[in-house]
Amino acid sequence: MEPSEFKYVCVIVTFNRKEKLVDSVYSLLDQSIVPRKVVIIDNHSTDNTMGYLEDNGVLKNPIIDYFQLDKNIGGSGGFYEGLRRAVSLNLDFDWISVSDDDAVFDRDFFRNVSSSYQPNILAYTGSVRLEDGRLQVSHRRRVTNYNYLHEKFVDERQYDRNFRERKISCVNA
Repeated sequence: MEPSEFKYVCVIVTFNRKEKLVDSVYSLLDQSIVPRKVVIIDNHSTDNTMGYLEDNGVLKNPIIDYFQLDKNIGGSGGFYEGLRRAVSLNLDFDWISVSDDDAVFDRDFFRNVSSSYQPNILAYTGSVRLEDGRLQVSHRRRVTNYNYLHEKFVDERQYDRNFRERKISCVNA
């Protein structure tokens, strides 16, 4: 897929991590292929997230769609609300990126996704790095037996190239 054809929106769910959220948002606004919209779902933060976003100029950007929930509905509830909101905006897009408020994207992340595009692949994911630069591999496992859900860790050496999985899931605690 040509980068000019890659159309996406982002959904970020946040709760009381305003500094990390600003870093995350600016990493999206600085993408080599800019998102059509960044939907921020504030899961009823109590740390003045909205004021912090205003002070840092985030809410002045027309790409930003900020919505504060009346109560904390949990991570999955926040993502549900964010996806619902993203679709309701009636924008022209083909992909939705979902991330927590501490996800900071490499500048060419979405360009790389667009250049890797294949019609039979329905989801892409990136590698997660810890603050010291090491790969976080503890959450990556490959199911070896679907009947008993036996699994093994994906060897860190496999992270230097793309690899496919038949099924993926994400559960946030």
